[in-house]
Order: sequence, then C-alpha cells, then structure tokens
Amino acid sequence: MRLAIIAVSRRGAQTALRLAESFPDTLAFVPVRFAPGAPRAGTPAGSATEGRIQQYEGGAGRLVAEQFEQRLPLVLVMAVGAAVRLIAPHLRHKSEDPPVLVVDDLGRFAISLVSGHSGGANQLAREVAGRLGAEAVITTASDAVGLPAIDEIARSLGWWIEPASSLTRLAAALINGDSVGVYQDAGGSDWLDGAPDHLLRFLTVQALCEAHPYAGLVITDRLVEMPAEFRERTVFCRPPVLALGIGCSSGAGAEEIAVLADKTLASAGLSPLSAFAIATIDRRAAEPGLVAFAQERRLQIVTYTAAELEKTEGEWTRSEIVRNAVGAGAVAEPAALRCAGVTSLLVRKVKSKHVTLAVARIPGGGSRSSSTFST
Repeated sequence: MRLAIIAVSRRGAQTALRLAESFPDTLAFVPVRFAPGAPRAGTPAGSATEGRIQQYEGGAGRLVAEQFEQRLPLVLVMAVGAAVRLIAPHLRHKSEDPPVLVVDDLGRFAISLVSGHSGGANQLAREVAGRLGAEAVITTASDAVGLPAIDEIARSLGWWIEPASSLTRLAAALINGDSVGVYQDAGGSDWLDGAPDHLLRFLTVQALCEAHPYAGLVITDRLVEMPAEFRERTVFCRPPVLALGIGCSSGAGAEEIAVLADKTLASAGLSPLSAFAIATIDRRAAEPGLVAFAQERRLQIVTYTAAELEKTEGEWTRSEIVRNAVGAGAVAEPAALRCAGVTSLLVRKVKSKHVTLAVARIPGGGSRSSSTFST
C-alpha cells in the first residue's frame, strides 16, 4: 500500500519514519531541520530513500494540496485541529476525497478522519494502528454500533455501487434499526450471515417494493425495473460476474468495442458495471483498441491460446473461416465460456464491423466474502 505521510514536528518526524519503514512503498515528508541528510521533497522516484523520508521547507499546506491532487491515502502526523485546517480547502465529496488519517506525534492513536467507509480510511486506521502498536480511533456511526457499512462490504467484495447518493439513507436505516429490504441474485451471499433482524431478504424485486421498507439494497448484474419512488431510496450493488468474450480485427477501435459492448449488455438487460474481464485470444492481448477499452472500464484482459479455445467445452458456434485465420473455430464465445468457467453462454455472439462479443456469467460468483455481521 502506498501512503503519503506528512509530519510537522521532531517527534512527529520520528513517528513518520517508523510508519514509513513498515510500509515500504511509502514516502514521508518532514521539516528540513528534522531530517538532516534526507533528500528534498520532489526527489525522483527510485532514489535510495524513497519510501522512507524526504525533507521540506515552509508549511505543510503545499504538500497536502499535492497529495490530495494525486488522491493518495494521506497520514498527517500532527494534532487533529491542525490537520482539519490543512485539508479543509481541498475537501470535495466522500466519493472523491482520498482517505485521511491523523496520527499523534507519539504514535499512540490512528484516527480515521476523512473517507472512512468509501475511501477505506477506517481499515487503513486499523492497519496503521497495528503497525505502530497504537489504538485505532473510528467514529463512523455503523462502527460505533458494531455494524459494517454496506460500502465497505461492497468494496471488500469488488462490487460497484450505484447510486452513491442513496448510501446515506441505507446507512441510517441500518444504524437506526429501520427496515432494509434486500434482493440478491448475483455474487456470494455469505456477507448476510449474522445480519440484524431489520435487514429483510426478498425473493423478487417486486416483493421488495411491495413491502415498502425504509431503504432497499439490490445486488444483481441485471437492469431491474422498479417504481421511481422506491428507486430513489435503493442502492444497487453490481458484483463482478460477467465475462466479456471479445474477438476483433487488428486495428479495431476502443469506441467500436465500447458501443458493441454497451448495446449488447443493454439489450440483454445486464449492467456493464458487473463485467469483470475481457477474454480473448492471446494474439490480441496488446491490441491497442482492446487495451484502451479495458483501461477505460477497469477490466482485466484474460487471454487463451488457440488450442485452449478450440478445446473449450460447451455450446459455441464454430467457423472454418475463423479457424483458418486464428487456429480456433471462434474467439468470443469460447473465451467467455473459459473465463467464466461455464459451458453455457448468457449472450451468444454478436457482431459489429470489426468486433465480435459474447457474454458468460460466473454461477454464484463475484464474491470473496466471509461472515460479515458477526460481532
């Protein structure tokens, strides 16, 4: 984990160095008079002291501004009041702000200050406290009553959340004991083990809406219909369960791939946020358009040899023309099947001018959960 640590005092500099040494890929900044011999801030990456300590002159405001711009997790070794004044001009929204911790000069407390749930500051406070032998101070309401936050659960499982604006109502319902209706048809459900009684499961979205709970939580890869009034108080979680098998001609553009993917998923009633990988033949691993599309959507690219694709089990359409060109009877369909580990496609091959695409779903997948609500 890469952190930016900023100290303002002599003792704080010592604590910053201790912490930087336990996070090897971390850079700590301390005033020049407390770091004799250390390089100045801005020393190029790769220097012998990178991940340890660098010196700076003047106030810490400039450094704080730079780290906020880079959105690195930020540890401020100073008083809470001083930290608040330094970060105040840079705060935007919890969905945009980096996680910020405050550690006192002696390293006794690690205080989660900003982006506790959404940015991971709460978990970071626990990690920092563990490495310093300090006490983690976490004041978010759900943690105070022993309940995990839905956004923390989702982040730990790799689920996308939409819309983030509904999280506040959902969190309040969990904390205050108001009814929360849950519908789930994708991803693992172990996270519900030990859930409180006011978190109610429903077998259909319709049943959930008819029950009129205070807030809703829908965990699915599907685009579901519900009354606008209830949609406004519902959080959707999108587990990573869809493998996009893609074949393309050399030179196929990212825009063409994106248009075909979005159109195909929408027609099938599937959320693009539940895609977790692009599966293709190995000869297309570095195809610029495919790489650009993967980077834009934050998807990994998984590749297979022609021999592996040809041996894929399940129902997929073979073409002698494709086999003569790439050595396998198809790319998109067998790649999607192999990536998802299934033998049936969710969406069979569709085509644009230079791209083919198929979709397969991981059965009951997209989760790395354990019992979440146990206390």
